Amino acid sequence: MQRKKNGEHLISDLSVCRPASALGNKYTPGKWKLLPYEHEDFSGVMLGAIGSRDPAPVRLSLDLKGWHEVYVGIYHTFEAGAIRLRLSSDRAWRKFRVNVVYDFRKLMCVANEYFWTAADLTGESIHIAPLAVFGRDTDNYVAYFRLVPMSAAKVRALEKDRRGASKRLYAMNDATSMLGHYSIGDADGLAEEIDLYRNSDFRGVCWELFKGDQTEFPVPGVPRRNIPRNVICPGRIYEEIRRMQAKMDRDGLDYLRVMRDLTREAGLELHVSHRMGHASQVPYEEMIPTGFHQGKYDDYCHLADGAPVQRFSYAKRHVQDKMLRLYEAAAAYGVDGFHLIFIRGGPAVMYEDEMVECFRQAYGTRTDPRKLPLHDRRLLDVRGEIFAGYLRRLRTTVDAAAEKAGHQPPILTVHGLTNAKACATFGLDLGAWAKQGLIDRIVASPWGDQYGENEGKWRHIDIDYYVDAVAGTKTELGAEIWDPPASLDCAEYYGERAELLYRNGVRNIYFWDNWARHAFADHYDVLSVLGHKRGLARRLEAAVKKSSQTRMRKVGGVEVAPDRFPPWQSG
Repeated sequence: MQRKKNGEHLISDLSVCRPASALGNKYTPGKWKLLPYEHEDFSGVMLGAIGSRDPAPVRLSLDLKGWHEVYVGIYHTFEAGAIRLRLSSDRAWRKFRVNVVYDFRKLMCVANEYFWTAADLTGESIHIAPLAVFGRDTDNYVAYFRLVPMSAAKVRALEKDRRGASKRLYAMNDATSMLGHYSIGDADGLAEEIDLYRNSDFRGVCWELFKGDQTEFPVPGVPRRNIPRNVICPGRIYEEIRRMQAKMDRDGLDYLRVMRDLTREAGLELHVSHRMGHASQVPYEEMIPTGFHQGKYDDYCHLADGAPVQRFSYAKRHVQDKMLRLYEAAAAYGVDGFHLIFIRGGPAVMYEDEMVECFRQAYGTRTDPRKLPLHDRRLLDVRGEIFAGYLRRLRTTVDAAAEKAGHQPPILTVHGLTNAKACATFGLDLGAWAKQGLIDRIVASPWGDQYGENEGKWRHIDIDYYVDAVAGTKTELGAEIWDPPASLDCAEYYGERAELLYRNGVRNIYFWDNWARHAFADHYDVLSVLGHKRGLARRLEAAVKKSSQTRMRKVGGVEVAPDRFPPWQSG
């Protein structure tokens, strides 16, 4: 352990990690290679593993007391870097990934330093393990740890902030994707996707459990989604998902109960998400077979010319009954809410016979609704009211199931599209549903421009439409922010959008597939403070400074300085 002049602790010699049996002087399966290096400011010995060597986890004793900020230096070569870290007292590992950028001024000659955590290190050790990403070549290198003592005032401010009112962010997850990418098949793996949000601005997670009429994971009394082999692309990742699901089945893992317990332990809300209709290859019933609708195109939505659309019609009473059974089973677990996602999941009602009959009852028989433009207000009124009837039944069903099991009533959230015209295309009468008190929260999304009037502006949300939809109601307004293009500054991008949304009355911000973002620490540091409405610019500036790049001079005795003879010249 070396002390720097400002009182920081720098641990650059990782050859002291234990057990010694997990360390070696060659790239050997099951072991870390010890690589001496010369940094521009210090020297040390890093741990390294390449490809699929799968080195065993090791432990680094600290012998420190009190609160510290912990930073990690990660080195990488031609391949992306990926490791996992945890303190002895942590429930779960924290993932760290570093994308390789082929900038030959930096390739193989920098260490990426990331903020990891702020914690009381009394009695703690650092545990280090590799992180494998399915279908990706990753290397595992850890160069050093930098530990910065925290003053008592800074600790008090941090603890106050963690208890503060800034928790207004939600992480959305497409529930099976991360299982395949990270080969997650047990509760410990699921905890890695939850626990990092514990001390951040995240208030909860929206976990996709349903697609169409099936569950992704076993729920008592409800059949699970069956994906036939070799029909969904990309096939390899689905094979890995099946393997992880089979492991959970063999182990008897109660998936939803585990998720509920993990989120409660972390002080987070759990909202079960439902992709209202799941797209696949044609024909649907061969790709994702289910006895409920095998070849029963009558259960689908239909266009004006009678052609079926690969979405169940909520104009059908028995379709509603089927979906309500899914929600009823999940509500008994005590989840905090249900999240109805219409992105790639609509429409819910089109020109079915039931809709035509409802239209005639409302507007008479002289007008044929199948000859009206899809965005005619009368069509939206009827389609919206049919789904409103389902929402009333849904509210009654989940409230009763929760009460019977001794839980609080779950909140209902509808995830909309980019603007009024896109929502009308899908039959989403959000304003009417809010005014009737049928939904507790509406989430505005940038998705769906191809159905509206803002083609080409793929990140645009017509926020005025959404503000009007909830005006004068008790329905909260949330909004989704997509990840930025690589060409844009991450903090500036998120900061501008968050401030715009807050100015317009948005209370909660959502991030789709956050599992694919939070492992990149420089990205997550920005996301995790976006709940701070006040002083957001200052928070973002501090978050950006938590990540940096520092120079290496030699690694393993080889010159890597870019201004002399960098190794990539021979590659």
